[in-house]
Amino acid sequence: MSEFILNEVYTEYLEDAQQLVSRANSPSDFNYAVNELIEDVAVNSAQILQNNNLTTTFQILLNISELTSRSLGKLADLLQTCFRSACEAALEALERSDSDIYSQVRTEIEVYGFLVQWLISSLAHKVSTDDTSGGKGRNKKDVEIENLKRYIVGLMEACANIMDIQQLRAIFGTSQDHDTFAAMICRAAYRAIETEALGKDGNVRDATFDVIIAGIKFQNQSNMAHSMLLQHLNYYEHLSEPVAELLALLCNRENETAVSEAILLEVSQMHFSNTDSKAPKAIAMFLVKLSQLAPKLVLKQMAVLRRLLESDSYAIRNGIVDSCSQIVVSISTTGDDGEHYRSQIEGVLELVEERILDVSPYVRSRVLQLFSNVCDLEVRFNAHFQQTANMAVECLNDKSGLVRGRAAKLLQKLVTTHPFKALHGAQLNMGVWKDRLAGIEVEIEDLEKSMPAEMNGAYLDPPSDDEGENAPPADVSENLEKLKKLQLTQTYYKDAIKFMTVMKRAFDQAEVLLFSKVKTEVMEMMDMFVLADAYNFEGASSGIRKMLHVIWTKGNSDEGKEVQERLLSAYSKLFFEAPLSIPDAEASMYIARNLISLTYGATLAELASLERLLCVAMEKGIINALVVRKLWQTFGYTQGAISRSQRRGAVIVLGMLAQADAEIINVGLETLLTVGLGTFGQKDLVLAKYACVALQRLGGDPKLKASMSSDSAVILALMSIVEHYTEDLEWFDVAAQSLNAIFILAESPEEITSEIIRRKTISTFSEGSSGLRDIKLSQLLVVVGHAAIKLIVYLEAKELEFKRLKVLVEKAKSGEAGDDDMEQIGGTSEDDFSEIITSVREREILYGDNSLLAQFGPLVVEVCSNNLKYSSETLQIAASSCLSKLMCVSPLFCQQSLPLLITIMEKSENPIIRSNAVIALGDMTICFNHLLDENTNYLYERLHDSSPMVQRTTLMTLTFLILAGQVKVKGQLGEMAKCLENPDKRISDLSRMFFTELATKDNAIYNGYIDIFSVLSADEELSDDQLKRVIRFLTSFVEKERHVKQLSDKLFARLGRCETEKQWKDVSFALGLLPHKNESIQGVIAEGFKVVGKV
Repeated sequence: MSEFILNEVYTEYLEDAQQLVSRANSPSDFNYAVNELIEDVAVNSAQILQNNNLTTTFQILLNISELTSRSLGKLADLLQTCFRSACEAALEALERSDSDIYSQVRTEIEVYGFLVQWLISSLAHKVSTDDTSGGKGRNKKDVEIENLKRYIVGLMEACANIMDIQQLRAIFGTSQDHDTFAAMICRAAYRAIETEALGKDGNVRDATFDVIIAGIKFQNQSNMAHSMLLQHLNYYEHLSEPVAELLALLCNRENETAVSEAILLEVSQMHFSNTDSKAPKAIAMFLVKLSQLAPKLVLKQMAVLRRLLESDSYAIRNGIVDSCSQIVVSISTTGDDGEHYRSQIEGVLELVEERILDVSPYVRSRVLQLFSNVCDLEVRFNAHFQQTANMAVECLNDKSGLVRGRAAKLLQKLVTTHPFKALHGAQLNMGVWKDRLAGIEVEIEDLEKSMPAEMNGAYLDPPSDDEGENAPPADVSENLEKLKKLQLTQTYYKDAIKFMTVMKRAFDQAEVLLFSKVKTEVMEMMDMFVLADAYNFEGASSGIRKMLHVIWTKGNSDEGKEVQERLLSAYSKLFFEAPLSIPDAEASMYIARNLISLTYGATLAELASLERLLCVAMEKGIINALVVRKLWQTFGYTQGAISRSQRRGAVIVLGMLAQADAEIINVGLETLLTVGLGTFGQKDLVLAKYACVALQRLGGDPKLKASMSSDSAVILALMSIVEHYTEDLEWFDVAAQSLNAIFILAESPEEITSEIIRRKTISTFSEGSSGLRDIKLSQLLVVVGHAAIKLIVYLEAKELEFKRLKVLVEKAKSGEAGDDDMEQIGGTSEDDFSEIITSVREREILYGDNSLLAQFGPLVVEVCSNNLKYSSETLQIAASSCLSKLMCVSPLFCQQSLPLLITIMEKSENPIIRSNAVIALGDMTICFNHLLDENTNYLYERLHDSSPMVQRTTLMTLTFLILAGQVKVKGQLGEMAKCLENPDKRISDLSRMFFTELATKDNAIYNGYIDIFSVLSADEELSDDQLKRVIRFLTSFVEKERHVKQLSDKLFARLGRCETEKQWKDVSFALGLLPHKNESIQGVIAEGFKVVGKV
């Protein structure tokens, strides 16, 4: 080939490269052909056009797979060197303005440019092929790919050299020839990075970018860049960020923005559906990366890019939000011109803030993340502070756990970076700030009163130049200046209080989210309360108390264990560790006081959770022996005044810690008896109660459990506190805990209990006690009832113990003979023993001739039956409680007394008695299910009791019975569903929890749906809105397509039988909630509306 016309050759190459060598003979050895080519061309690059060298080169490039790695490297080096030589020749010719050699130089440039782009394309294809092939020899292929990349980088650098020649156009005769050459070189660069392995390689990418940027800057290739880069964004996901890097280089290094702006304009006009996945994700990655590298460029185009916030694809909306985040952070941290862009940044913040209402939780969470990033900036946007806080608090109510977690993080950021630290430090106690505000308002009022009336407000605005004559006097000017400062301070205080009020709302919602099923969310809420405590927020202490209940999170998963660890860490920082500023000698007392303070005002639930937490802390060695010693010292302190709450708190905590280590109580046993059950305990029955609880912990020590005789100091002290007469109603709790301790610790608790009952009976009915008989009889009946229940538990424990020993005997049969006791056990069957226990329980305890408790059955029935005669409220509460407990002992007594208990539950005027009766019926349902099966309707009726307390107790009892499978649910679920609209939030929340849990049972909601609907629709007291809310909630649990179809059919059949407009509307509303696919139903509903409309 003697003449080389680039336009023709390149066209043939693009159509079919084989045409270029169709008439030539192929070399037998391509590696040898490479060596011959080097010999001909290396010395003089112009020889490429002689002796068929060009044709041979074409054949080699067509069969590049035949070359060894060595030959391929030689070919790449040859073409690169020759191309560079041609480039140098062109530069020399241009410098000398020697137009006579332009033609020769142009030919060499075109030939070698063509060959280089062909080789680049072939190498890129080889990289792609080798990169996707696996199997054996992978390491060898990786080395080969690295060599190929190195060749491509060298070739690209040669291409960049030629493209950097600004006057290259002069070498070519026409603009068309120049543009053809430049486009050919640039296209090779674009095509190379389309191969993923090359596009992700930094060296290849940089070399390629140099070619493309030079083409745009010097060779008029902007249009090609525009179209090719858009193709890359649309079809090559791996090029999303590289394209952004290229445009950022153009903008930042070359100050060339036209291509970038055109591409951004095209991107802003793209349309994505919500089913697209790859394209929106790629465009989003591009926009985020470009915003990071060239924020001002993207900010300039935000007016058109904001259209994408209305895209159907959440991924692209995410991308715009993240881009805005990058813009705000990048520009705000530049320092010099941050203020210049401030108004634009605030506009971006307002734009993003609107997306907090986006339908996608991912977008909403990104919005919150953006504002978290803004909090970390040194540049402050205080104008958005309050609005951001309000937005974050609202997002704590979001249905998405992801959004709620982000909102919690943002609120923590707002607290740590709040703008109210300038005057009084970082603490944010609302009471303190309100006092400050009140003080400043008094100062303002006094100052305004001291100023002349005509001056007040007249000079608040600065005077203009022509008002100099009317300027206020010096003293007035000074007062005005002071007034302005005070008013600014007043505004400052009001803003701070406004923020604290918003945070109070946040804490209220965070308390609810502490019990979220999303464990990460729970940990975020705990972190928030720990932070709030550090900043002294009001409301933090309430949340920290609620955190205690998190200890019950199931720890069998990594997340559950992490939650418990986080809680323990939080409480350690807050209560179990002393500040470094406190000397070691005082640290233990500081921690002891903290532990005691946790008991102040604590509810029973909080105490139970605290006990579990302290047990875990003891097991992990967080609470040491020195702290325990200080607790004993506090409890046993008798030399001076100490508050009741402190002493109570000390024994409560000691009892809790003893759950993990019973030896704690054994060490201080004498102090516990002397103080807790001695003089102090008799004066403070709450103290005595917790002393009894602490004594029960000794049951955790096998050496002490059930080993104390009736004359031991512990048992005598427990008997004494029960027999102690007082009219303090706290005695009833003390008696119960004392009996609990006796049954745990005593060798023969039944004998000790019998002795207590005898003494109490004598005391009650002895002469001279008639005036005190009501309170004494109440105490006696409480002891009888509790003793009966504990006796049942005691018998069951003995039965289990027998079965355990029986198993041991069976295992020991093959060994030596056991002792006599073991032999006796071995001779008795489990069934025989169980029958004896059952007989004692059912016939002996309440009906045996020698049974002490048998004497009290008729007595308690007498008292309960004659409530007018025995009118003491305390006595009636005690008697009904005793009756309930005795009924749980014997099925015969239960059957005889059941009508009386139901009458008490329905007729008693005291809600406590009615609540106790409800609980008793629940207990009896478990004990004697066959007796209560026909009487559960009486329980459901209490859901409509006049007392919220009784309603709540009934709902809790039924919830337990139904979920435990103790009660067969028939048509009564409708009554439970009505509780969803109960005005008492605790009842409605409990009902919601019940149905949520019930939905996890096999088709329970589906099975009862029609019955529930019938009950609700027939209730005239339920408003339409209430009915719709309940039905909507219940329908959300019907998810299976089969169930939806069957319910739709059943409701559709009802539609034709509706007699009133209300019935028809109720049924059609329920049908509208079910996602059925029956078109005939829709037709009938439409027709029904017309009919109803005429009525």
